[in-house]
Amino acid sequence: MDKQDYLERMYSIVNTDDFKQAPRDPTPTIQRKSNKIVTTLENLNILSKEQAKSMRCYNSVSPRMYGNPKIHKENFPMRPIVSDVQGPTCELSKYIAQILTDAYDQNNTYFVKDSFDFSMKVNNIEIPSDYVVISLDVINLFGNISKELVLEAIESNWNKIEEVCNIPKEYFKEIITFLLESGYFIFDGNFYLQLFGCIMGSRLSPILSLYVMDFLKLRMKNVQFHS
Repeated sequence: MDKQDYLERMYSIVNTDDFKQAPRDPTPTIQRKSNKIVTTLENLNILSKEQAKSMRCYNSVSPRMYGNPKIHKENFPMRPIVSDVQGPTCELSKYIAQILTDAYDQNNTYFVKDSFDFSMKVNNIEIPSDYVVISLDVINLFGNISKELVLEAIESNWNKIEEVCNIPKEYFKEIITFLLESGYFIFDGNFYLQLFGCIMGSRLSPILSLYVMDFLKLRMKNVQFHS
């Protein structure tokens, strides 16, 4: 794949309704808002002075987007990756992600740690002769998770989250909203805002996807289908 082909493939991703080109670098604004949240958490005695100091950022750099080709698929579509190392929300995202990880119930019916765990779960299952096994895949999982679904999943699981979190529920949801709405990156010299979905590369996206998928599966379980 030459550079021109790479750029065309990447621009086919950013030139969609999910992204919008920003007129300027949003890093200073997002950094200021992120630091304000950290200060609020410190004033609420949720963060210690030392924790707050380590989470504030003053020399942030814009996250950068690059693409990895999916070589196992036809025409090698690009997987967009955003590296937020030294990004303005990096430490705050890590902090919130850790809270959600600590609260997440890995013993729930749907959780599979990895392929080895899956193998252990299905190794001795006998499939009836008139049954078939299917595997379902979510296309662009992170990019298709809406803010509304995330907040519903947080609300649904708040009884577990509040056991490991001293942040008031509504403020916790405000922080989540801020982090979701602060997805942005630089690509080919231009800045882009992500308008929809959880950004690929964020420390928060993997754990949010677990909450959302569990929430959707539980909701579908309660839906009655009629032939």
